[in-house]
Amino acid sequence: MLQNLTKMQLPVPRLQKKADGTTWIKIDEDVFEVLSWIEGKYFDFDDAEALKNLGELLGKFHSIPPNKIPSGKEGWLREDHPDLLRQYVTQLTILCKTDAEKEDIRKLEIQLNRVKNKLTPIYNDLPQAVIHGDIHPGNVAFENSKVSAVYDFDYLSIQARVRDLSDAIIFFAANRESAIVADDIYSLTAPFKLDLERSLILLRGYHQINPLEAAEIQVLPEFMKSRWCQIRLRGSRKVEESKKVAFVLNDFFELIAHVDSVGTEFTKSILQGLNI
Repeated sequence: MLQNLTKMQLPVPRLQKKADGTTWIKIDEDVFEVLSWIEGKYFDFDDAEALKNLGELLGKFHSIPPNKIPSGKEGWLREDHPDLLRQYVTQLTILCKTDAEKEDIRKLEIQLNRVKNKLTPIYNDLPQAVIHGDIHPGNVAFENSKVSAVYDFDYLSIQARVRDLSDAIIFFAANRESAIVADDIYSLTAPFKLDLERSLILLRGYHQINPLEAAEIQVLPEFMKSRWCQIRLRGSRKVEESKKVAFVLNDFFELIAHVDSVGTEFTKSILQGLNI
C-alpha cells in the first residue's frame, strides 16, 4: 500500500530498497523493512490553512483506486462497527461495582444499537473509498501548513469515506478544553464541541478535490456518535482495570447529547456552506 500511495505522490514513508531491489532484510529470526524519515510538526489548531490542506489531502487519499488495496483488506467491518465493540461492553459489565454503573453500561449498549440501526441500512449506499481509518493528530504531520506525512495504515480498508471525514472533524476541527496529546489516551478520547466554521474550512478543502454528496453530510452526526462509542470502548484497553468503567462513562452521555442537540442544524449549515 505504501508503494501505491507513493506513486500517487502522497506524503507517506517510502520503503527503502536494497541493491537487489527488495525492501526487507532478515536478521536472525526477525524481518525488518526500513522506511524513509519525513520531517513534520504537530497540528497547529490555530492554522486554518493547515485545516484546509488536510481536507484536500483526504480528498486525494480517497481517490486511490480500490483495486490498489492489498489482499486481506477486503470485506472488513469498519473499526467503529457496533458488532466489534460489544465484547468491551461485556467486559465492562463484569467490572461494574454498582447498580448505577451497570445501568449506565446498559444505556451505552442501547446507544450502540441505535447507531447500528441507523447506519447499517444505509452504509453500503454511501460513497465508498479506500480510507485511512484512523485520522487523528498522532498520525498526520504538517510542515508550512501542508500535510507533510501520513502514518499508520493498520485500519486502511474500503469503507464509506465519511468515516474519515467524521474523524477529521472530531480530531482537527472540533473545540476541546485542551490540545490533543496523541499518546495520552485520556487526551485523545476527551469530549469535544462541534465548530461549524472550522468544519467548513476542512470540508471545503475536501469538496474542491472530491465533491461530497448530501447523504454523507446528513449522516455525519451518527458517524461521530459511532466513533465516540469506539474510542471510549476500545480506548479502555489502555487503561488499568480498576479505572476502565470510569474512563468509558466520564462525559460519555453528555457528548451524545451535545451531538444530538446541534447535529441537525450543523449538517444543515454544512450543506448550505458547501452549496450542496
